[in-house]
Amino acid sequence: MLETLSIRNIVLVEKLDIDFGKGLCVLTGETGAGKSILLDALGLALGNRADFSLIRTNTIKGTVSATFNISNNQEARDILQKNDIDAEDSVNLRRILTIDGKSKAYCNDIPVSVSYLKKVGDRIAELQSQRSENDLFSINTQMKLLDKYAQNLAIKNDLKDIFTEKTSLYSNLNRLEKNLYDLNINENFKTESINEIEEFNTYIGEEQKLVQERSVMKNLDKIQSILNEAILLVNGSDGINSKISKLDRIMTRSFDEFKGKIDESFLYQIEKFSIEGNELEQTFINILDSISSNSNNLEEIEDRLFSLRALARKHNCKCDDLINVKDNFSMQISNQEGIKKEILNLKKKIDVCEENYINVSNQLSKKRKNAAKQLEIEIAKEFEPLKLENTFFKVTIKDKDSSDWNYEGRDHVTFEVSTNKGIPFLPLSQIASGGEMSRIMLALQVILKRKNISKAIIFDEVDSGIGGSTADAVGDRLSKLSKNFQVIAITHSPQVAAKGSYHLKIEKKTSNNFTFTNIKEVSDAERQEEIARMLSGKKITVEARAAAANLLDVNSNEY
Repeated sequence: MLETLSIRNIVLVEKLDIDFGKGLCVLTGETGAGKSILLDALGLALGNRADFSLIRTNTIKGTVSATFNISNNQEARDILQKNDIDAEDSVNLRRILTIDGKSKAYCNDIPVSVSYLKKVGDRIAELQSQRSENDLFSINTQMKLLDKYAQNLAIKNDLKDIFTEKTSLYSNLNRLEKNLYDLNINENFKTESINEIEEFNTYIGEEQKLVQERSVMKNLDKIQSILNEAILLVNGSDGINSKISKLDRIMTRSFDEFKGKIDESFLYQIEKFSIEGNELEQTFINILDSISSNSNNLEEIEDRLFSLRALARKHNCKCDDLINVKDNFSMQISNQEGIKKEILNLKKKIDVCEENYINVSNQLSKKRKNAAKQLEIEIAKEFEPLKLENTFFKVTIKDKDSSDWNYEGRDHVTFEVSTNKGIPFLPLSQIASGGEMSRIMLALQVILKRKNISKAIIFDEVDSGIGGSTADAVGDRLSKLSKNFQVIAITHSPQVAAKGSYHLKIEKKTSNNFTFTNIKEVSDAERQEEIARMLSGKKITVEARAAAANLLDVNSNEY
């Protein structure tokens, strides 16, 4: 139940504090007085989308605070406790909008997200306006109302979980099948590539070795000349070996003369020089012979290098990475079997999931059809006191095409009406007038509220498009509805206004070139005067006052 509403700097309201009580609260006022401000402000506190144009001109922020009694609303208390917000008997919802485009939300003075504020708000109050009536034209809204009536929340959650799992399984299956398709498309290419790389018999570092060998081959004459010169320096007539040999002969002949002066190992050292000189000469000769014997291999080296690089280009890699390419292709081909097994397992899971979906969706459909029959009976009972005795209501449930099945199930739900006997049933959007829509919505709310009396409900001009005895009937239904829970009704109808447990009047005043909207609870005399105004217009007549007094007297006797 809404207990208090405080508004600061919202549109024409500078400062306003309103106390609400049990029963039926009616709000009236002249057109343009600002009745919509109350709904806009309350909507902000309940978590509706921020509209920064609501901030009062020449102010920096607007604030709305609403306190609700939730002592009999376990659902609201549960969601608050899950977020460690202490709320035994009451909860305060507060919203602040600033001119710099910021929106802040609080729940019992604890900062929360706007989405969380709305989640709480949806569980403690319900706003019914002409927009709500338009929403009733929506197929989705009609299904939600039927499910709400049938109390299908638990089974719908089960179906949603199954559908979510099924969607995920199909997504994984599509991904794996695409991977397998890609592997199959390129399987021949990969197999041929593996064989080609293996037959080419390359190795890491081959490109560098071939480049070096090609460089040597291209400079062969110069290298041969250098090697020949080196051989002459070692073994020519004036080379190292010749001089070492001459040194050896001299020292051998003269050794006796140097006896005692040099060690005999000196001769061995000369002999060692001679051996190393011969070995050095042989090394140069071997290199020269090797180069000379390979002098015809330059073309082979260049062909090999060209082929190696072409193979690397084919696979968009470096020459040294060809071995990795071959190994990756081999691994991918071997993975195909693993993917096939995964696909098989996924299809088995999908079969189980599909079966579960069909079973649960069938159960949900059955519950909806049973609930639809009962709803039609209850609506018919509500129509008569609302002066809709010649209007007939029907819920049509058809199977969707299987491609359209979703987490809501397989049903297509349509609310249909016939406005007179013999008139065919047509969808609600094609038949109902504004006055009929208001009463149909009221009838639905009455029925739904029997299953959930913990919410306050606020009606905006539920009497739109009606008058006389029909408006009186709507007022009666609102009054009876308020016996079980709080009802707040913004009304233009004097018949509805006279039914209220208490009466708030919305006024617009101008002071010092500023316009203000104010809301106050009226006294008995003020209430009679306000209803007289509603009956007669700007000029209140004696007859209007008498009629207002009669309306109030009749209703006080009835209740």
